[in-house]
Amino acid sequence: MLTVLANTRAWITVGGILLAIAVVIFLIDRLFAWLAKNGAKAMRNDKASGGMSSLLGTFEGFLRPEKQMVQEEREQRKAETGVTDPSDR
Repeated sequence: MLTVLANTRAWITVGGILLAIAVVIFLIDRLFAWLAKNGAKAMRNDKASGGMSSLLGTFEGFLRPEKQMVQEEREQRKAETGVTDPSDR
């Protein structure tokens, strides 16, 4: 009788732990879904200028020159045609 009771308590403990893990995974999923929805809006509306972002952009130009070239081509095309790139929004 005691072994059955001990086994039952063990399974209840394991079940509780699994339930807690499932709840945590669900909450993390909801958090990431919310961040994906609202974070994209914030990033789209936030155009950082000056300060630390310009300094980081300079370092990124040294580390990834191909990205610097793409940015320069965009600026040149924008200056020549006056048409903005859809990705600049």
